[in-house]
Amino acid sequence: MHIGRPIYVIRILADFRGQYAKYAFWPANSANTHIGRHCWPMYGNCFVNYKMICLIVSIGTGVGSPSTSTDNAQKECVSCGEPYSGSHKCHKCNKLCHAIPPCSTSHSEEGFGASVTCHHCAKEAETNSQQEAAKENQMAQADRMLQRSARQLAPLKVGSSVMVPIPEVDRGRAEFPNVKGIVMEVTTEGMHKIGTEHGVLNNLYAANCITPCREAFLSLENVPDKTVGLRTAANSSAMGTGQGIFKCGCKQKCNSTRCKCFKSNVKCNSKCHSSMLCDNKHD
Repeated sequence: MHIGRPIYVIRILADFRGQYAKYAFWPANSANTHIGRHCWPMYGNCFVNYKMICLIVSIGTGVGSPSTSTDNAQKECVSCGEPYSGSHKCHKCNKLCHAIPPCSTSHSEEGFGASVTCHHCAKEAETNSQQEAAKENQMAQADRMLQRSARQLAPLKVGSSVMVPIPEVDRGRAEFPNVKGIVMEVTTEGMHKIGTEHGVLNNLYAANCITPCREAFLSLENVPDKTVGLRTAANSSAMGTGQGIFKCGCKQKCNSTRCKCFKSNVKCNSKCHSSMLCDNKHD
């Protein structure tokens, strides 16, 4: 360290890398500032060369250890980046911070050693608080939805008569859209075991999947002790063959074996394609 020579604490305003930092140097003379092996012309309080523009922040005496100049160069506010004396620190990140807004938020009376929170930590805490509030509100909304669903779709009692809807592909065109049944058991999760005149259905049904009826169609004693599928029960209750709707859904003219109807020697119908040219329709 050169004792007695002025130390310039400078800040790079713009450089070819777009970085921003502080450095401490001392000039060889007042006309030209030597930084390392480079000689920069000095214009007022700025150093200018072809790579960067620097602004003098402060001037030291050059007396003391090199660590003193480094400490002075590092004392800046973590929120605004301006030089700071260093009497206040953020109680979360423990970095220097101005004790006045908008750089920080004070938690006690202003003065030396007051507890402050820097702008970054305060913003992070506010974000976390909003996220927690949003999570709590979402959970509360889910609870209200479950309570409303439980009131509107309460589990049925054992012995109640119900209607189980039959999918379109599992029934004929002129068949009934539902299968008559009776509630045989209600699980702890609110699911219902349905019995029909042809056996017990192999699936459990929620309250929104079945329709309660006032009239009694069956009794528990009339349900056979066997398990059947909904399609089997629908075919057994059908007045006709119980065949479901046969359709292909082709995008062409249905004149090859790629068409499901043409391959099965069945004419296409309105369920297949109503407004499309087809060679497999009735004349």
